[in-house]
Amino acid sequence: MGNWWDYPPSPVVGVSPSASPQYGVSFHEDWLPHVMGLLEKLHDEDYFTGSSEELETNYRYVVELLSRIEPYVSPTYASAAFIPVPLFRPQGSLIRWAYNQQSSQWQSGCFYQTVGAQNDFWSMNVPLAAGDYTYRLWGIKSVNLGKTKLRFNGVWQEASLFDWYAAAATYNVRSPELSVTFAQGGLQEISLLVPEKNAASSGFYVLLNGLWLNAVLSSP
Repeated sequence: MGNWWDYPPSPVVGVSPSASPQYGVSFHEDWLPHVMGLLEKLHDEDYFTGSSEELETNYRYVVELLSRIEPYVSPTYASAAFIPVPLFRPQGSLIRWAYNQQSSQWQSGCFYQTVGAQNDFWSMNVPLAAGDYTYRLWGIKSVNLGKTKLRFNGVWQEASLFDWYAAAATYNVRSPELSVTFAQGGLQEISLLVPEKNAASSGFYVLLNGLWLNAVLSSP
């Protein structure tokens, strides 16, 4: 039958993953990196055979599917999400993500932009329920990395500015846990910027796995 990569993903057709009726599937948590990786391939333009419009539809649907991989279920929109960094789409000039293998890092590596420059900027939309959320980035610190800042629904989170510089590589670094409120459920616009760097850093690269968002649950 050959390898799975010999069969490029075909267009996602029909209805959105958010439409009813819906079906769920469960799997062991050790499967998570593999399931996430397979889903991410569905919107990879290097493998995809459809038109640009179909690719955009695939992208939106895959983001929805990935946002629904969570330890608990929301009836309408997800209330937790891990957003892999490659799903953030470059704004302006094409800043593609490349994979950097590091056995000491979670998921055996992370992603960086192929050309690192000040004000590199990515954006995406993910469906999330209304409410209060905590969030943090997961990545690596190193000598040529910049600082990142996040924006939610057009509002820059000044407290999210985080310096990824370190004199030696430091693995499995998580930015401080911060909070954000989504007033309404639905597609939330999330953006990532590299606005500046540490004076000691030699570049504006970032080495990231992804962004965690978790709803703050009320006490019963």
